[in-house]
Amino acid sequence: MLKITELRQPTGAAALVLEGRLVGPWVEELQRVAGGLEGRGASLDLSRLDFADRRGLALLLRLRQRGVAVEGASDFVNALLAGGDDGHGG
Repeated sequence: MLKITELRQPTGAAALVLEGRLVGPWVEELQRVAGGLEGRGASLDLSRLDFADRRGLALLLRLRQRGVAVEGASDFVNALLAGGDDGHGG
């Protein structure tokens, strides 16, 4: 299960806090919620994200490439993201 909380920064930019596991149908839900955030100074707070499957990691990497800041990830999630940075995520 994944909990997504949207917060507004004083600048008006959105921050999404992800809690739980980014897997299965939750990947599509994050894609839907985060779709309008790109390029607006948005950020993802991953400090409470426990795990992301391959599709979840690919989405996080795409969002990061499109200018969404990815912050607060655990060492484990950072290692998963670093492993997906080779362009072969999917």
